[in-house]
Amino acid sequence: MHTVILRKDGFYLHSWNEETRAYDPDRLLEDGNWLLEWTEDFELEGTVTLGDVFAILAKLDPHDINLFSALSRLNIAPFLAEAQKPLTEARSDINYIEMYRFIEVSWYKREGLPRFESYVTASGRTTGDLQNYSLDFMPVNKLLHCEIRLSPIARFYDNRDHYNEKGKFVLSPHNPPFDEQPWPPEKPATVNGKPCECKECCGEQFSTSYKLGEFLWALFDDMTFNGTPEDRDEMMKMLIERKDECLEAEAKGELEIIDPDDLD
Repeated sequence: MHTVILRKDGFYLHSWNEETRAYDPDRLLEDGNWLLEWTEDFELEGTVTLGDVFAILAKLDPHDINLFSALSRLNIAPFLAEAQKPLTEARSDINYIEMYRFIEVSWYKREGLPRFESYVTASGRTTGDLQNYSLDFMPVNKLLHCEIRLSPIARFYDNRDHYNEKGKFVLSPHNPPFDEQPWPPEKPATVNGKPCECKECCGEQFSTSYKLGEFLWALFDDMTFNGTPEDRDEMMKMLIERKDECLEAEAKGELEIIDPDDLD
């Protein structure tokens, strides 16, 4: 039985010894050997920042970087290089990255049976702010100061009651997006001034654990979502241009707002 523990200076292996019936002293995994523990249980210990993780990854040789990319199916090499670049602008206001397990139940239409999905995701957070911030448009060298936190509570979301007769997903009034509610819930949500008792927003809670591979994949999946840093910057430039065009059209009265529900 093994657990990989991430500390500020590296990945450690916490192992049970069957012969002595006790845990062996924690052993630092060097030279990328921690990649061989991809499917083992994972924990964080102490304060670890994204910069600490990138410093550990910077020690990998090209073979191990390729192995990481093969295991995660993510191209991390360009982001390792970006992390080494001097910061020429102010760092991000995001001060920690929260990782949590998302549990979702929905209908599997072909069989008419409930479908269960569980995965780990990461969001940028700011202390005192309930908003989740995506990391996919943020240069990684602006995020190196961010502490990484693992939520011990899984988020549960039951979608089975939120499809109308056309099969279109609709949110009920008592099921607000997660960005608009604290988690874990500080108190039950309300519907028309009365406490809500549904599972969705009253936060039926499940404790959870993580695997090393889940942690690493979730941490880098959002960052690499738009491709390389160059691809990301080109996408951001295009979005800003489209935004400016929309604002100009709105000022001229040429912008028509269309409700997506009218596009059937």
